[in-house]
Amino acid sequence: MVTLKLVIKIVPLLLIIICCSDRVKSIDDQNFKYIDIVNYPGRGESAKLVMYEKKSNFKKKIKEYNDFSFNFFTPENTNEKALNIKLNFDNSEPFNYDMELVVDNQYYYKFNDIVIRNDTLKKANISAGDLYIYKTMKAKVNDSTMVFDQYIPRLEKSIVLPFRLAKKIGL
Repeated sequence: MVTLKLVIKIVPLLLIIICCSDRVKSIDDQNFKYIDIVNYPGRGESAKLVMYEKKSNFKKKIKEYNDFSFNFFTPENTNEKALNIKLNFDNSEPFNYDMELVVDNQYYYKFNDIVIRNDTLKKANISAGDLYIYKTMKAKVNDSTMVFDQYIPRLEKSIVLPFRLAKKIGL
């Protein structure tokens, strides 16, 4: 009799937990996969991403990446042209660097005070919620604080930069 009472109390509780539990739909292991530069005036033919020791004032280079794909697109609801730079390398390792992006050997963006963390987005549905896990990034980019936290399920993570933040090389 005690066992039956215990089962009667536990089974509904287990059903509630199972039905209401979150289901992980996506785990984004890349820190970012694309870099978009809005209103980019150049040709978008070359780029390099250089990692520097944190707080070294961009002097102690650790590694450099040159493997990218480029295309232009028009973001939704705008008339602006944007350069899309796709990273063709793994970018999932823990991030403890300062970073410099050089595009077309003419313009650069320096990222420092970079913080990358996991975040979640819960989308409700009839039986349970779907849980999306992704990475957000906050950084100082050419002395302007930027937060890259937009997440759209089924699209990969992008850093979106306005061209006005770019610095011209040699100036």
